Amino acid sequence: MKITKTVQDFELNSFEKVYVLDTNIVLSDVKNVEILSQGSSNLIILPETMLDEVDSKKSGFEEINFMAREFGRLLESASVTQMAKIDGVVINRCVIEGNSNITIDIISKETYKCDEDRSTERNVLNDRKIIEVALFAQEHYKTEKTDVIFVSLDVMCRQRALSLGLSTESFGKMNDFNPEFYKEFDIQELNLDSFPSTLENFQEMTNIEKSVSSVCLYDDKGNKNIMLNQD
Repeated sequence: MKITKTVQDFELNSFEKVYVLDTNIVLSDVKNVEILSQGSSNLIILPETMLDEVDSKKSGFEEINFMAREFGRLLESASVTQMAKIDGVVINRCVIEGNSNITIDIISKETYKCDEDRSTERNVLNDRKIIEVALFAQEHYKTEKTDVIFVSLDVMCRQRALSLGLSTESFGKMNDFNPEFYKEFDIQELNLDSFPSTLENFQEMTNIEKSVSSVCLYDDKGNKNIMLNQD
């Protein structure tokens, strides 16, 4: 592993965009990381606070918990190729190869300016820590050819980022959902041990259309227990 002292020693010119991700981007769907990366055409930056928030959601049976565990498995497949230490900021470059070619920089800071405000709620402080990392990225990663963009589903967090001079985007808006492609099945007395392990097997069991791209299984309390997707 190569240890450097400046961000400039990292490979940056090959990236079209640099995306700094808020926690909700991963917890809404871990595949968003792969989609935004576009086969390492774009660099993904993950603030350490975002990792802490995802880690706190791993236990449970709701979709958000499933996504947190899936994200952990994604990071497990990553190799750390480079490290930089810059004025109390540590950057670890990770590369995920294979079906998902993703380049990720994980950024942590020894101190945060927002920690001086002890009266602010923890979730708001976490948002501000993530934005501080995005501001660092804008200062050190932005070039004439490469934009740095903060991506969040939280409109209040995006507005604060905008007020500090960051470029922002949302992602995966719910109003893009098309109800014509949604169907509900009521499966009584289902044995989870015998539930199909693939979408193809489920289609054979229920005789649903081959055009169905995903299946979610909920219990009677509305908790998602199983999700099958196209390979």
